[in-house]
Amino acid sequence: MDTHTHRFDDLLQALQSALVIAQDTLRKRHEEAVRLMYESGETSGSRSPVFAFAIPQHSTDEYETISLPASSLRTHRCQQISALTLEL
Repeated sequence: MDTHTHRFDDLLQALQSALVIAQDTLRKRHEEAVRLMYESGETSGSRSPVFAFAIPQHSTDEYETISLPASSLRTHRCQQISALTLEL
């Protein structure tokens, strides 16, 4: 006989941990897809739309330009886990 007793709280904590890991994995996949799309656009010349920001440099009249792909601002809500069911 198993001497370990598992509580319902332990099961819920395990499910919550699995959910957090799954959501983090989805976020990382989205970030990687955006990065690959942006980098491939740079090499092929068909770059997706970008926002360009001019940031003034300290004590000079020069600016540093930073580009941010517009697709990186797109929500990835469709890839989020929105429901989890448990049947006992």
